[in-house]
Amino acid sequence: MDASRTALRKGHDVTVYYRKTFENMPANSLEVDEAREEGVKFCLFEVPVAIEGHEAVMRKCENVVRPDGRISTKMIEGSDHKVPFDNMLVAISASIDTTIFGQAAPEIKGGRITADERQQTSLPGVFIAGDLILGPATVVEAVASAKTAVAGIMEYLGI
Repeated sequence: MDASRTALRKGHDVTVYYRKTFENMPANSLEVDEAREEGVKFCLFEVPVAIEGHEAVMRKCENVVRPDGRISTKMIEGSDHKVPFDNMLVAISASIDTTIFGQAAPEIKGGRITADERQQTSLPGVFIAGDLILGPATVVEAVASAKTAVAGIMEYLGI
């Protein structure tokens, strides 16, 4: 939520896509409410399944009741649609899912995405930070990792 709100404050049009409901969102509900009040848009029951240039292929989702009575979320086949974007911040799960990259997935060794000292992956212009490079760590370590990635991004962009 912090990243989406910061991007909004910097003048970007921001939409958060999430595959479930607001109640299932792992983000703090107060932060979600504040983001909505500030103007961050939310699209629920949608998940990215691929990136094609500057378009995300999104797939709609739905809740289904399993035979044991529990609710699970499943993707709806045939509901794909493209959403154009200029920049994308990806925050997905605790396990690495590189399918979003399609055929051009970054290099993985030992269950982690590899990166150089500036945290750029084997894909030019794709940087990682936080848990993706550190594994489970503290917030302080994640912030330090993000600062390293930002420095790498700025260097990459020539800023």
